Amino acid sequence: MKLFLVAATLILAVGCSKHHLSYPKPPQPKIDANLPVIVHGRQEYLHEKESILYIPAGAALPVEVEVKGNAFVDPLHETLHVRLKEALYAYLDKRSDSISIWVSRDKRAWKPLQEHFTGEFSLTVAAKKQGATILFGLTADHK
Repeated sequence: MKLFLVAATLILAVGCSKHHLSYPKPPQPKIDANLPVIVHGRQEYLHEKESILYIPAGAALPVEVEVKGNAFVDPLHETLHVRLKEALYAYLDKRSDSISIWVSRDKRAWKPLQEHFTGEFSLTVAAKKQGATILFGLTADHK
């Protein structure tokens, strides 16, 4: 079945390249190795308490998708699940007005989220035999 692109692709990206948005690197926080580690899916993660979130490889990670606005008859809110190939530690640095997320594979070397992954969001409108289709895409790769 042939797929004809009707509209341009909108790219919002994490990382740095000529087609990607870049974000300033936040200052490195002092992450205490003795902070409690909360295991995703096994323990409740409390944002109020300083801790490290551990996401095991293969654990189901929810991705919430929301489509809304006056262009649509009904809003849509769905939860999809993805699984990471590699385990990951995450730390939320709440020292300033904006929260930065730091990630690590070994809980020793920490990088800002945007330096650990590169990726893009895309929105494509396509015409198929059945009619128009809207495709939201997310690509995330380790740097």
